[in-house]
This record gives sequence, structure tokens and C-alpha cells, in this order.
Amino acid sequence: MESLMIELTDKAIDQFTKKTQDQGNDTIRIGYYSAGCNGFKYMLDYADTVHTDDHVIDYGNFLIVVETGQLHNFSGLTLDYVSEGLNSQFVFLNPNESTSCGCGESVSF
Repeated sequence: MESLMIELTDKAIDQFTKKTQDQGNDTIRIGYYSAGCNGFKYMLDYADTVHTDDHVIDYGNFLIVVETGQLHNFSGLTLDYVSEGLNSQFVFLNPNESTSCGCGESVSF
């Protein structure tokens, strides 16, 4: 299997670095699960464990892990960190999405 690299914007790198240092956990898990009107919802959380079948990407100050079975839907993914007014969040910019719901909460691949 070829190596997957997820592109991170400078803002995303800064936030991941800060959040992992503040949390004392340098490993972030990204993925998706069944939810919403379009089928899947993205998830991003600290990883307490790394499984033997996880794909691990080392970004220096932190690691991102992805379940191997979900890799194909993350090819070409860019993670950004966006601030709008008082709200800030990580945003998945994924060319593999076929549709997303109007409220932006769920996607399909």
C-alpha cells in the first residue's frame, strides 16, 4: 500500500501542535462514522491507543492515525483550521466527498 499523506495548512499545524502539547497526548485520530442525513460524519479526537492496523502519519510534533479501512476516503485530504467570529474548528477539505448535507454536518463518499 502506498503511503498516505494528509496535507495540513499552517493554521492546522499550529493548532494540532498547541492542542497536543496542552493535552499531553501527541496522537490525533481522524476518521468517520455512520451518522447524519448523508451517511457519514467526520471525527477528530485524541487517540489513547494506536492499533496494529492503523496507518500512522508522523508530523514531527504530533501523529495522526487513521484506521486502514478508511484510508481510501482520505486520499488528497487537506485539514484546515478556520476561525469565524467566536467559532473555531478543524475543517476537512476532502475531494472524495460525493455530497454533503446543507448544514455541513454529514457527507457521503
